[in-house]
Amino acid sequence: MKGPLCHADFDDLTALLREAEAATLLLDDTGTVLWANAAAGRDWPALARAGLRLPERMPGLALAGRTAHKVPWGADEARLLPLASGWAATLPAPASALSLRQVIDAIAVPLFWKDEAGIYRGCNPAMAEILGRPAEEIVGRSLAAVSGPDLAAKYAAMDEALMAEGPGGTQRYEWELAHRDGSRRQVLFCKANIPDAQGRVRGLVGTVLDITDLRQAERKFSQLFNLCPAVITLTDRASGRYLEVNDAFETVTGHSRAEAIGSTALGIGIWGEETDRAAVLAALAANGGRLTNFETRFRRRDGSVFPALIACEGITLVDRSCLILVGWDISAQKENEARLTQAVAALTRSNADLEQFAYVASHDLREPLRTISLYIGMMQRRLAASADADLRDFMAFARDGAKRMDRMVLDLLDYSRAGRAQTPPGAVPMAEVIEAALAILAVRIEESGAVIQGPAEDALVLGRRDDLLRLMQNLLANALKYRDPERSPRIAITARRQGGDWLFAVEDNGIGIDPAYHERIFQVFQRLHTRAEYDGTGIGLAICRRIVQERGGRLWVEPAPQQGSRFLFTLPAA
Repeated sequence: MKGPLCHADFDDLTALLREAEAATLLLDDTGTVLWANAAAGRDWPALARAGLRLPERMPGLALAGRTAHKVPWGADEARLLPLASGWAATLPAPASALSLRQVIDAIAVPLFWKDEAGIYRGCNPAMAEILGRPAEEIVGRSLAAVSGPDLAAKYAAMDEALMAEGPGGTQRYEWELAHRDGSRRQVLFCKANIPDAQGRVRGLVGTVLDITDLRQAERKFSQLFNLCPAVITLTDRASGRYLEVNDAFETVTGHSRAEAIGSTALGIGIWGEETDRAAVLAALAANGGRLTNFETRFRRRDGSVFPALIACEGITLVDRSCLILVGWDISAQKENEARLTQAVAALTRSNADLEQFAYVASHDLREPLRTISLYIGMMQRRLAASADADLRDFMAFARDGAKRMDRMVLDLLDYSRAGRAQTPPGAVPMAEVIEAALAILAVRIEESGAVIQGPAEDALVLGRRDDLLRLMQNLLANALKYRDPERSPRIAITARRQGGDWLFAVEDNGIGIDPAYHERIFQVFQRLHTRAEYDGTGIGLAICRRIVQERGGRLWVEPAPQQGSRFLFTLPAA
């Protein structure tokens, strides 16, 4: 080094000024530039090496008096400081330029730098905020003074490991950060070594990212992930290796998490058969990488295969293409479906057998009944003149019993077939059904002087016309049969929409029904009156309820508001 400043203190002086934020030049007494720091810009070191004399570039530059003074420097001023030999010139920053300090302070991410001993040498306002301390309580202090002894030990060990890597060393890790109030935050440290011109590590710089909320959210998600009763897996799409599995995976498959992570489903034998894997992959490809409600088979660790319902979709996590799968063990559901299928098949066979039995029984029973009735009739005609009154009564009772038995057999056959016609149900206007029922009962209506009021709304229901006609005919016939002898029958039929159903009511002013028998009257062959009082077999209302229930509706009775009974039933709207 040339000039009067070439002495032992020069290295110490340049080392001191090297890290200065202000642009600084070292001059000899003639104004020759001997050295420039980095803040002066890239041109000044080259000019120093060329031996530029400032007076030659700036006539009138005063380098005398050995006192600190300012000199014009463009539109601003430079400050000259006398040294033992030579000068130090501090140059003004361009008016449009920002200082490094301004840039650092504007950064919203907490930033700090330390020396080799772990002493904080600077930080920005964001760092001071996350620590809950002013910069004066951070800069110049040790790790223990700022963070406490427990955290300081961890920080010191990590700093030492980083600085041992030399120039270019970087570090990234998660740890806690202590606030002045004693609370702690989960943070991500990103640090790098700061070397000097000779390549020696003189300290480090680091940033702090507060990830407390992120980690809390991850913990909550992890809890939900593991609490979910369905199997959930996350796999790398390229390799097929498991990245994560939940607790249900271990419970359902018998494979531990340690076995699964890093392995493939094929590797640990999850697929029921290779064809199951191929079917899922083909379906994924055909549906744009997304599946819902897809049935497949998986294999447990003990070798047993079980049916599963899965949903899966491709997702991207941190630039990695992944596949998330949710699966349910549907073994119990399949077993229930099999049992239900068997039960339905058995019920179908039973119904068919019952219908065949009812048909055969009705045919075979009616034949001897007709024979009995025929021969009793013949006996009545042959013995009409000679038979005494008792004998005539006995024959009349026998013939009447045979006729009633024949009627009961027919009604039983009707009951077995009620609601079980082969024709499919369709849309039926109830106004037409009611009109047809009234036409059938026209003579009885006229004889009784009944007044019947139909529904104001024309309800369209789902059912079979013949069944619905029998339903209305039976209900109206009962209202006419069980009338009060002291007054003319009045029957009101109403219909009201109730969600997806129609609610019908047939209300009369007859003799009414004791609430104690409101359920009994719907049982087969149940009568509340003697045959002398009211004729019938006691099966009509049972047939009505069966017709309504076959359509998924309800039929019940309740007392009418004034006197009599009100039969209510629901049918699905068409």
